[in-house]
Amino acid sequence: MSGKLNSVMIMSIKRPVRYVELTTLVHATEDKEKVLIAVHNLFPESTNPPRILETKLTGFFGDDLTSIRLEITKRKPATEFLEHLILKLNSIEYLDILDNLPQRMDDSKNLYLRFDKQKAFQGVVSLEMHDSIRIKFRLEVPWGRDPVEFITEYLSQLNTGSE
Repeated sequence: MSGKLNSVMIMSIKRPVRYVELTTLVHATEDKEKVLIAVHNLFPESTNPPRILETKLTGFFGDDLTSIRLEITKRKPATEFLEHLILKLNSIEYLDILDNLPQRMDDSKNLYLRFDKQKAFQGVVSLEMHDSIRIKFRLEVPWGRDPVEFITEYLSQLNTGSE
C-alpha cells in the first residue's frame, strides 16, 4: 500500500494539475470565430485543444451571448497546459501570479487565471481581469502541504517567462 501511496504523491508533484476548465463569453458585438481562434491560440501549437462546448445565452439587456467551455480531464495534458501558459507570460506577469497566488486560489485547491481575449487572438499570452478567458486549474496537492506554498514552489521551478 505504501508503494502505491508513494507513487500517487510523486504523480501529484510531477503533474499537479488534475483538471482544467476553460470558459469565456462571446458577446453579440464579438466575432465568435475570432474568440475561438483566441482560445486555440492559448494552447501549444502541437496540441489539439479539447472539444469546445457552446451554449446560447441571453444577456441582462436581452443581447445574445454564447458561452464557450472546454475541459482537460487528464493529468499530463492539464499540467502541460498550465506550464505552457506560465512559460508564455512575460516576467512581470509571471511574478504577479507568484505574488498573488493566495488571491488566485480557493479553499478547494483551484487556481484561477484569466487571459486577455484580444491578445490571445494575436497569439500573445497575457493576463487580464475583464472580459477574459477564464481558466480554472484543479490541483492535486500532497497531503499536509500548504496549497499556495506547493504551487509557488512548483511554478518557481519553471522558467521565469519570456520578455
